Amino acid sequence: MHQTGTTWPMKAGDIIRLLERLGVQPSRKLGQNFLIDPNTLRLIVAAARPEPHELILEIGPGTGVMTSALLEAGSDVIAIEFDARLAAWLREHHDGDSRIQIVEGDACRVDFESLVNGRSYRCVANLPYAVSSIIVGRFLEATNRPTRLTLLLQREMAERLAATSNNKTYGALTVRTQAMYKVKLERIVPPTVFFPPPDIDSAIVTMTPNEQVLPTHEVKPFGDMVRLGFSQRRKRLVKLLSSAYSKSDLELAWSELGFDDGARAEHLTVDDYLNLFRSLQR
Repeated sequence: MHQTGTTWPMKAGDIIRLLERLGVQPSRKLGQNFLIDPNTLRLIVAAARPEPHELILEIGPGTGVMTSALLEAGSDVIAIEFDARLAAWLREHHDGDSRIQIVEGDACRVDFESLVNGRSYRCVANLPYAVSSIIVGRFLEATNRPTRLTLLLQREMAERLAATSNNKTYGALTVRTQAMYKVKLERIVPPTVFFPPPDIDSAIVTMTPNEQVLPTHEVKPFGDMVRLGFSQRRKRLVKLLSSAYSKSDLELAWSELGFDDGARAEHLTVDDYLNLFRSLQR
């Protein structure tokens, strides 16, 4: 494998000098906050638990510090990088290593399932804040979903994914995610672990599949129901759902499940939503 004189873990100064050499001025629009703290990197790798010969999809590898750590663990890596300069450097840095595939493209549009080609895979990613909900949503509706996700996210997003009912951060994405995965907020990390530092804290999150998840063909209609329910949070849930379901079906479901007629979207737990969906599908 061809090396360029940088190894994992790279020091903060090495990363900053590499970006300067490549002409990469971190873009706020692209959410380019590069991880420069080796201790945080070790925490992410420990949470991810990469194993030899397993496939890991890494989104936003940037300077490749996490990529190198995953390869050191013996994993196969598909890394999706939007910035052409960084993608080119990653190809150069890992030239000759058959375990890694660098894909230059937009992770909001790249066909993940074609890339993994039927293989079981995990996802490890330092997701740009602006697109994290889009990417998580894509994974939720995929036929071949990751068997585990380890994500570095904006703290607000992490708390949203891990939220419980009757909480202001609890929303449609919370319910859709927790219907498929158990979400654990592992650790809050400060802005100083990044270059440049963002204005807010981030968090490491792990997502592991629930024992009983929705069949693939039910994932989208379940998501549609949940999104409709949260579309106007101040309105009664039964009223909002009446635009998609019959009055008689809703009345029967509300009676069977013992829901309050005045319940709003945030009042129902994830299990409540799953039971409601199953009742309305009969």
